[in-house]
Amino acid sequence: MFEFPEGVYVDIRIENVFETKIQNTLGTLEELKERKYKGAFIRLFDGKKWYYSSITDVDSIQNEINRLYALSNPDKNINEHPIVKN
Repeated sequence: MFEFPEGVYVDIRIENVFETKIQNTLGTLEELKERKYKGAFIRLFDGKKWYYSSITDVDSIQNEINRLYALSNPDKNINEHPIVKN
């Protein structure tokens, strides 16, 4: 699973994405493609700012958490912040 750093709130959402591309020019089918993949949205809150990341390599979620954390200013009292408490 994931390791969540101290002093920040982290939210991760993983989704399955399904895309279809159909290109039709003057009644002629030019292109038909389907693609499936997983993506993740990562949010990190340090009590003052939100930091966001969107990735398609779900195996690198921990690296993204760590990267966002390095940009943040952790607050040891983050759990008392009104946004986190609710």
